[in-house]
Amino acid sequence: MFKYLSIMAALLSIVLFYTKPLPYSGWFAAAAAVFGFGYGLISLLKEKDNWGKASIRLNLLAIVILLFGQ
Repeated sequence: MFKYLSIMAALLSIVLFYTKPLPYSGWFAAAAAVFGFGYGLISLLKEKDNWGKASIRLNLLAIVILLFGQ
């Protein structure tokens, strides 16, 4: 379950960053990416499959996009 939350947080952060529907959308996008990374770590420890690694990579990609997209 945590892997799905992690993937959704990464996608939410990218959508928030590019659409900017709120003031301070960049900060909300960064917070969603960090929470998604945390959910990915929990998924890696609790669930013994490779989706935890994939969700961590996706959140790291989202963080890199946020850092270099500004």
